Amino acid sequence: MNEKMTGCWVCLKDTGAAAHYHGPCLKRLFGRPACPQVDLGSTTLNEAIAAQSDRISISGVQGKLVVELTDEGTSVRPSESGGYILKVPVDSYKYLPGNEQLTMALAKMAGLVVPDFGLVALPDTRLAYVVKRFD
Repeated sequence: MNEKMTGCWVCLKDTGAAAHYHGPCLKRLFGRPACPQVDLGSTTLNEAIAAQSDRISISGVQGKLVVELTDEGTSVRPSESGGYILKVPVDSYKYLPGNEQLTMALAKMAGLVVPDFGLVALPDTRLAYVVKRFD
């Protein structure tokens, strides 16, 4: 999916290059001008989601994980008190993260107040949706 996208994975506007993000968009979302890595493999990601689901309740059917930035800000890790929710694609709805990102971008363009959000690449090149927690 991500090789076909030409716009910023946060604001959807053209980046004018092969980059997936604008620096200011990353700064707003992550507080730094570089995207953190999601360095969890598919098995580890699914295991982390299952482990958190026993202790944290986040409504909806989509697989999701509460994450935080590492101290260096270069990657994310599972954390029950993290500041972000990472929503991953599921086999039956593989474009769900992109759909949620587009829906939130349209809501923002319409003037609604929304939390910061965007897409990030998983190690297997699929995309996941990330949103700052607002609860």
